Amino acid sequence: MDLQGIDKLNKDVKDATATLSRREARYLVDTYYQVQEYRISSANQVRSMAADGEPNATLSFFNDQMKTLERQIQRTLDQWTDRSELGQWAKSIVGIGPVISAGLLAHIDIEKAVTAGHVWSYAGLNPDQHWGKGQKRPWNASLKVICWKAGESFVKVSNNDKDFYGHLYAQRKERELTTNEGVRMVPQGVEVQVDNNDITRGMFTLNGNATECWEINGAWYFGGYSQRAWETLKTKKIGKDTDAYKAYSVGKLPPAHIHARAKRWAVKLFLAHFVEVGRRMQGLEVPKPYAITYLEHTDVIVPPNFPQAA
Repeated sequence: MDLQGIDKLNKDVKDATATLSRREARYLVDTYYQVQEYRISSANQVRSMAADGEPNATLSFFNDQMKTLERQIQRTLDQWTDRSELGQWAKSIVGIGPVISAGLLAHIDIEKAVTAGHVWSYAGLNPDQHWGKGQKRPWNASLKVICWKAGESFVKVSNNDKDFYGHLYAQRKERELTTNEGVRMVPQGVEVQVDNNDITRGMFTLNGNATECWEINGAWYFGGYSQRAWETLKTKKIGKDTDAYKAYSVGKLPPAHIHARAKRWAVKLFLAHFVEVGRRMQGLEVPKPYAITYLEHTDVIVPPNFPQAA
């Protein structure tokens, strides 16, 4: 076979990285993940063909080319993020490499992102956002994927001694699990009061305290995540023979839901730190978190690897 390999990055292309625009970076990040997906798929096909004793030299060649292209895009984005102080900070976080860092830099305008809440909404991490038929998507799909990948990375490095956000993910998951187990059924004989014919939500008095409860499959539950379980059961199609349905039907969230909640919390914290670090680096105002300003919370998690925030 007379097949030519992909050219290596020459000096002119490397020098051009200095003037790489955010639009080009966004395109390269998307291309990287597309190539990665194709490379993984073709590698599986090569292994399958090899196991069956079928010729696979041509497919193996193109799989190698995709590996090369993947590395070159990664190297280009690594050089681009090195030119940004915020990019260097992001890459200092265990689990965050040049591609995710480049994606964040390319999609998030620190000058416009006054608060973390703006970025959460833009990344599709605001639970109050709704996307109806015929309406424009209220978040950036590519950024949402990047944030999902960041969360997966935090999970993978959670056992690394030098990790930061992965440890927080694990701690949050334990907290979520404890809360999830706190769901209780309203004791028999206790009357539930329902207002405005709302058969899904009620109030009852237990030990002198008025407590909100939720009706799920004919029974009333309170505490834990019973409300979230009811909302999920009513809004999503879930097979009744699945473990997920069994959990939701007794007011609890299944393990996958708990995992997603904890992972999303860790990603949102990382994004909040990304905004804070970026704005401090540019000498911009950094508003106090909503929970500190309005809810009078006192616990603040300081961004890692950034002494200026301490």
